[in-house]
Amino acid sequence: MNDQLKILKEKEHLTQYDLDRAKAVLQVEQARMALEDARNQKNTMRLRRDSQGNYTYQYVADEEKLDDL
Repeated sequence: MNDQLKILKEKEHLTQYDLDRAKAVLQVEQARMALEDARNQKNTMRLRRDSQGNYTYQYVADEEKLDDL
């Protein structure tokens, strides 16, 4: 990100393409961060059964939210 800011600051005049590209890169990074946050957020409880037949509750990420992101 710092490299991109440095390149934009060094230019004397910014074109519309430069601005659109910077906005697109920002949107992609924000979407990536939202996806990573959703993966790390374990707020749904699921009942699991292990190989010996025992049941346990586990907190897992919300699959529907991950699919949307």
